[in-house]
Amino acid sequence: MNRNTFDPSSNRAVVGLRFQRKVQDDMSKLFDSVISTREYLKNQDKSLSESQLNFLEQKFGDIAVVIDSDIIFIECVSINSEFSSPFPESKIKNFIGENKFYAFGWDDEDVSFIHSSTWNSYARNLPSFLRDGRKFRKLMRSNIRSIKKMCSGVEDFRKLFE
Repeated sequence: MNRNTFDPSSNRAVVGLRFQRKVQDDMSKLFDSVISTREYLKNQDKSLSESQLNFLEQKFGDIAVVIDSDIIFIECVSINSEFSSPFPESKIKNFIGENKFYAFGWDDEDVSFIHSSTWNSYARNLPSFLRDGRKFRKLMRSNIRSIKKMCSGVEDFRKLFE
């Protein structure tokens, strides 16, 4: 299989989707409206195809949270190894905006929420490498722990909007 094609049965995808469900479930306990971005986009335009949804999900992330009349988008990033995980350069280029946050997590630690502008600026300085013609950044858990402008856990994230 082409490595650029999403394989939902791969170990990496299974772990990532499990993390995304956990974040969405945790957020649903504190926010009134939390749905997958795909579902949110499909509700906005029922004619969107799967390939269009795949493209839009790269720009809008995994989870949509409606707060009052504002929409916040969350991109979930599960870091599988203490040593390093590949972080796609395409996320740095595509996931931008005032209403966008990354949710980083691993094992049983609290999820770390980092605004997209903060993380993207930081990530541009991480070592890069190519894999199958795609550019990635070398992401380690210590990178997330070193970010000062982040929220640890869903409750701290909620406080940003109170």
